[in-house]
Amino acid sequence: MFQHVEPFGGDPILSLNEDFQRDPRPNKINLSIGIYFDDEGRIPVLDSVKRAEAKLLAADGPKPYLPMEGAANFRSAAQVLLFGAQHEAVASGRIATIQAVGSSGGLKVGADFIKRWFPDSALWLTPPSKAPASRCIAIRTTTPRPVA
Repeated sequence: MFQHVEPFGGDPILSLNEDFQRDPRPNKINLSIGIYFDDEGRIPVLDSVKRAEAKLLAADGPKPYLPMEGAANFRSAAQVLLFGAQHEAVASGRIATIQAVGSSGGLKVGADFIKRWFPDSALWLTPPSKAPASRCIAIRTTTPRPVA
């Protein structure tokens, strides 16, 4: 099914951030990625994130790299959450799921992949779709369809 797909050459959005880091000009503004910076140019860490990290550290287990498609338990849980555990497509293993970059950046990467390699495929959007995300998908796919 994926024999015609070429290896991925890198993320153009993330490479903008790398270019920003290499730029020596002192009065630059990073508009590449939607990240909040404080007045000192630092990215603040939310208290909820600090608490979650503390729980992970307390568990202190091995930390191997995830496979390219993401964590199997996360992907399975996402399928059940989206379709329901009893859905025929879940039970028969017909759903392919990957764990990817979040937000509209992840949607863009996925939509670009589908449009390039499977141009006759459709992408289904759940209502209400976030405006930037749905525009991102609609621009990059041949047949965006709402899910009733």
